[in-house]
Amino acid sequence: MRYLTYFCLTLSLIACDQSEAPKAKPVTPKQTVITTQTLPPLVSTIEKSKTIKPKCKGDDCPNIEIEIDRFNDDKELSALIERELVNMTASLSDDKKVYANLTELTHDFWQKSESQWNIFLHSKILHQKNNIIVLELGNETYLGGAHEIGYTKYLNIDRKTHQLIPLTQLFIAGKEAAFWAKIQAQHQLWIKDNELNDEHSIATWPFIHTDNVALTDKGLTVKYQNYDLAPYAFGQLEFSVPYEQLNGIINPQFL
Repeated sequence: MRYLTYFCLTLSLIACDQSEAPKAKPVTPKQTVITTQTLPPLVSTIEKSKTIKPKCKGDDCPNIEIEIDRFNDDKELSALIERELVNMTASLSDDKKVYANLTELTHDFWQKSESQWNIFLHSKILHQKNNIIVLELGNETYLGGAHEIGYTKYLNIDRKTHQLIPLTQLFIAGKEAAFWAKIQAQHQLWIKDNELNDEHSIATWPFIHTDNVALTDKGLTVKYQNYDLAPYAFGQLEFSVPYEQLNGIINPQFL
């Protein structure tokens, strides 16, 4: 009987200990806090130049033409833009050489260029707000063949860090898919209007995502390169979603 009483008492203590044990607190996922800072808009000067291949004579000499934004108050930003711009022509090099500046690109181009080859590089400011500046870079290159190839690249830049803002950072966590659904809906209307909604065209030119997305004054703009979604003749397709349709999708700091 004494042992039975001791056994029951032990069970009671164990049950009491379990009932009074503190419950684990739920873990709240940490979110990256992105701070904004109001900075005065930058003013750029446009540097324009056109250079001809040395020692070349005639109308068909290779040339490089540029129209690039320069920021006297932010040399680091100017260097970043130049670096991004000249590396839009990476197809010049079989080993995917990375150019540090326009001088390196020019030297490489003169070594490889043939008659009529040319490069036109240009930039323009699309949007400025708080610590964000957005530029559109353009590259039209002719390296022989039937036509030149155009390429457009958007840069969303944090002026405080001089870093490109990743696409995923533009959206609230888990909401990027909702943005692409809106872009795809516009694309569906476009292929219908242009009679590219037959089975062959859809299989040849399927809808794809791109990281070429820009913050603008009115919303988010997506630009596709030649051949991304359609034949060359249709050019670079562009779709936009206004900010009023992006509530709950885009990070509020970008509104």
